[in-house]
This record gives sequence, C-alpha cells and structure tokens, in this order.
Amino acid sequence: MNKLVKIGFFLLMGASTVSAQTTKKMLVEHFTNTKCSICASLNPGFYVNLRSQPAGIQHIAYHPSSPYVGCFFSQQNKIENDARTNYYNVYGGTPKILINGTLVQVSTNYNSPTIFDPFENQTSPIEVRMKQEKTGDSIRVGVVVKRVADGGTASLLLYGGLAEDTVNYTGSNGESRHYDVFRKAVFGINGTAFTAPAAIGDSIQFTGTVWSNSAWNPNRLFAYSVVQESGNKKLVQSEALPAGNFSVTSVSQKDKINIQIVPNPTTEYSIVQGPLNAKIRVQISDMQGRIHLEKTVVSGEKL
Repeated sequence: MNKLVKIGFFLLMGASTVSAQTTKKMLVEHFTNTKCSICASLNPGFYVNLRSQPAGIQHIAYHPSSPYVGCFFSQQNKIENDARTNYYNVYGGTPKILINGTLVQVSTNYNSPTIFDPFENQTSPIEVRMKQEKTGDSIRVGVVVKRVADGGTASLLLYGGLAEDTVNYTGSNGESRHYDVFRKAVFGINGTAFTAPAAIGDSIQFTGTVWSNSAWNPNRLFAYSVVQESGNKKLVQSEALPAGNFSVTSVSQKDKINIQIVPNPTTEYSIVQGPLNAKIRVQISDMQGRIHLEKTVVSGEKL
C-alpha cells in the first residue's frame, strides 16, 4: 500500500518584472475514445496536421466514458476524464477538439492547417511557470502565475494535470499509438478558482501532489497547467514541461513512518495501522491501474 508524505513547499524562481504582454501558448484539448471508429479515421490525419505546425502547441487527449464506456483509458480514470469533458459541455460524443477553450466543430476538416489560424499570434497579460518533482512514490507539481502586463479578467481558474506523451495500446477501433494521454488532475477535478495578481510583477504560487500509478510510464509523464477565465472558459495562458524531466527529492528518515495493513491479504476488510491519530492517504488500484478507492483515513480505521 502506498503512503504519501507531504514535505515542505518548494519554491519556483520567477523572472524579473516585465511590463509587456507575453505570447499566449496554444492549447489543443482532444476528446477521443479507443472504441470510437470515427476517432480512428480522423485522429491520424489530425496528428499529422498538428505535428506540421510550429513547435509550441500543447496537446492533451482525454478519454470520456461516452459514447463508449469500455474505453481502456477512460476506465483507468473515468471520473476525471468525464469531468473535463463536462466542463466544456461536450460529453456524449467523440471526437471533439477544442483549441484555447473554443470548440472546433467536427464538420471542420481536422486535417486542415487553417483550424489553428484564429489562435495564432495571441498575447496574454499572464505568464505561467512550472516545476515537476518526484518525491518517493508521489509527484508534485508547482505553478507560478505571474502578471506581466495590465488587462484581462480578474476571476480565473487554474486547471492542471499529468499526461503521458506516448502510450502503445491497440484499441478495438484499431488505433495502436496514443499521444499525450491524460492521466490525473493535479489541482482538483474541476480546477482551482483564484483571483489574478493585481499589479505587474505580482504572482501567485500553487502546488499539488498526486501519487504515482503502476499503469503509468514515469519516463513519459509530463505536467501541464491551464489558466482560463472563470466565466467564458477562454484560455488565458497554458504551460507544459518536458516528459520525464523531473527533479528528485528524497524523503528524509525523519519523515518516514511505519504503515501496516492488517490483515493482508484479505477478502473482507483491512485496518490501516500507523502512528496514533495519524492521517494516512490511501489509494487502492487494480493491475490495470484503475483506482477503486482514494481517501484519507485515520490510523486504526477499517477499510
């Protein structure tokens, strides 16, 4: 059984104060499904189109449970895949593509480079910097949101996640290679609301920690973040880090605690035993990486 030990918040160093708009990075959020035959026919051409664009466009693929609940990636994290799909009100059919929070209609030719034209050369008064770090069996993501120019909406939402840049798996629709597969939300399944920094040079820092999962390839994982306007979901800024490029922090001996699960194995229940009144984060997953239970318990609590 994994345990999660939180240690001190890590700092992210910001750049010197800037007083001009910064480039808004383009974000493609792609809703697809490994049982969707239409996805299998459209995705390859779309990926070719995406790779032909200038570097810097970030792509994330979510796998909702509708219209095919048996999708392999959806089953591994149904709740959070569905939550992001429902956030945009596109649940119920795949494929769907949103660029910078704006839906590109399925009737549009996904193979055409012109689908990116409306989102090119955009700027933002907000800059985002990130750090991704491994600590024992957990992954920690830090985000700094900084104002570099005046303007924009004050009510914002930070959404962040972990994704796997390439996964080899042959779905029933015939697709065998999947790109930028969403794995886990970092700042809540619907993100974290916040107020934008008021003055140029001001910043807000966020940190989130998730557990590693045996179904993920850690060398292909990367963290990403999305800042959006709370009302209309318009993209303000996004950022992503290279896959597998994690700084590593070891857990000091004084932070280690002894946790036991008894009885183990069990067919009915187990009791989590640790230091008196200790709060312990428990995650139970199967061999396919599907999470069946994730909660915080007190030492001595029955599961």
